[in-house]
Amino acid sequence: RSSAGRPSNCAASSADGSASGDTRADLLLVLDEALNRLSRVSESQSRIVECRYFAGMTIDETAAALNISPATVARQWNMARTWLYKTMKDELE
Repeated sequence: RSSAGRPSNCAASSADGSASGDTRADLLLVLDEALNRLSRVSESQSRIVECRYFAGMTIDETAAALNISPATVARQWNMARTWLYKTMKDELE
């Protein structure tokens, strides 16, 4: 894939131009903790994130897998993304 559509500051770089492993590891730890917290707040939103983000399922596929309506998946997916964004942003500041 081309990086033309991505901002030039997408990946953190060290002085030699390689991606910063520490920054990526820190981000993954923050993401893991945020997902764990989300599962305690809303198990259904956590399962939707797993299906959509990690399994790459569509809204319809997620709805079928979890036996809920596509509208519910879409609504809870948006809520989960917002919650994760705010949680991770607070942790990274």
